[in-house]
Amino acid sequence: MDMSRFTYKSFLWQVLFWMLYLVVWYFIFRVDAENHPLLLKALIISFGIGQITQANLTNYWIIPSFFYKRKYGVFVLLIVGMSAISAQASFYAINSLPGDINQYTAAYNDWIDIFAPVIVISLFVNTMIITVRVTIDRYQHDRVTEQLAKEKLAAELKFLKAQINPHFLFNSINTVFHLIDQDAQESKRLLAKFSDVLRYHLYQSDHEMVPLSTEIEHMKNYIEMEEVRRGDILDIEFKVSDKIGYLEIVPLVLLSFIENAFKHVSTNLGMKNWIRVSIGVQLDWLAVTIENSIEKQLKQKEEKGPGGIGIANIRKRLEIIYGEKHTLRITDNTRTFKVDLKIKIA
Repeated sequence: MDMSRFTYKSFLWQVLFWMLYLVVWYFIFRVDAENHPLLLKALIISFGIGQITQANLTNYWIIPSFFYKRKYGVFVLLIVGMSAISAQASFYAINSLPGDINQYTAAYNDWIDIFAPVIVISLFVNTMIITVRVTIDRYQHDRVTEQLAKEKLAAELKFLKAQINPHFLFNSINTVFHLIDQDAQESKRLLAKFSDVLRYHLYQSDHEMVPLSTEIEHMKNYIEMEEVRRGDILDIEFKVSDKIGYLEIVPLVLLSFIENAFKHVSTNLGMKNWIRVSIGVQLDWLAVTIENSIEKQLKQKEEKGPGGIGIANIRKRLEIIYGEKHTLRITDNTRTFKVDLKIKIA
């Protein structure tokens, strides 16, 4: 028997419910037994005991042991059987009163006069209990399932974010390291920018959303660090629409695409190497395009290697957070690598 639901609070609610329930039936029975207190008492006691016993057996034993285990035949037999026993008990209690039953009332002097109403009422009460119990259980199951799904997504996102930070640290520290011997002042300035971006990773990445302008600011900081390290061999174009000031975005997604572009951009001497970034609004979509040149016949792969998390990780984060409210198209040919990301904003 499943007694996990039986608590002190549920017990008090049951007492209150059954008191009100029997008070209602007291006034109903009084119509036929108003001048016979003994008959009225027998009706209330037998009827009340039968109803309360059925209700608790149905709720704590029959539903979890038979209905939820798909033993529907036994379940129906038990419900009908309990209702019949309750009706028979009420008939027996009335006919056990001293004297002739006709001296009390003519309403209950036949078996069918008691059996039929009581069994109908019992079946109705059991049906209500089953409906309420199943509805509550389904609601609680859905809540638990939803909570587990949220916890699973949160854990998965936390894992994905944890992979981002080491990749960022390695690239940024490597950038500053290359400048220390070349230009101490410039390395200090870039170290300050690195500190800002690192702070963003540590303290903003746990937020559900951040202003798009904040993400863009740290993208610019990262780009400036990479520009200094790479020198004149790289041409960078960065365009941002003036309509994005009020928008928000999941932190680190765009920054991760920028890191990926710098990781794989071509480094051909005497040839044009470039990265182009465009962020704007198209109708009710935020549109982001990040494109970079790559080495001839060297295509990027969506993989997680020792150098970073890869595009696959970013794609997974977008799927978890935005679902159908985003599109991500990646074009990878022998000359360029292009990311087209659109996120629904309305």
